Amino acid sequence: SSLISRVLDIDQLILDTGVEFATDRWLPAVRCPVLILHAEDDNIVPHRLGLALEEAAREGGKQEVRLVSYPAAMGLGHRDIYKAPGLPEELQAFMERLQGEQTTQG
Repeated sequence: SSLISRVLDIDQLILDTGVEFATDRWLPAVRCPVLILHAEDDNIVPHRLGLALEEAAREGGKQEVRLVSYPAAMGLGHRDIYKAPGLPEELQAFMERLQGEQTTQG
C-alpha cells in the first residue's frame, strides 16, 4: 500500500467530495469490448475497484471484458501503465482475439 493510501482514506475522500464514479453501473451497457488495465499499486483508484469493475461488468451480462492486472513490484501506479513491458503485445492479442471472433460470427 502506498504512503498516500495509508495517510488518506481515498474511499472516504471521494465520498466527502461528492464525486461519483458509476462505471460499474454503466459498463455492462457499453456495446464494444472492454480492456481494463490496472496496477496493483495504483494509489488513486484502489486495485480492488478494478477487480470489482470487471466482476460487475460480467454480472451485468458483459461478455467481452478483460482485466489485466500489473503487479505492484512493477511500480506502475496510477499513471505509468503505458510503460508496462509487454503492453503492446497485450493490446495486439486483445485485438486479434476480437478480430477472430468477428470472423467466426460473420
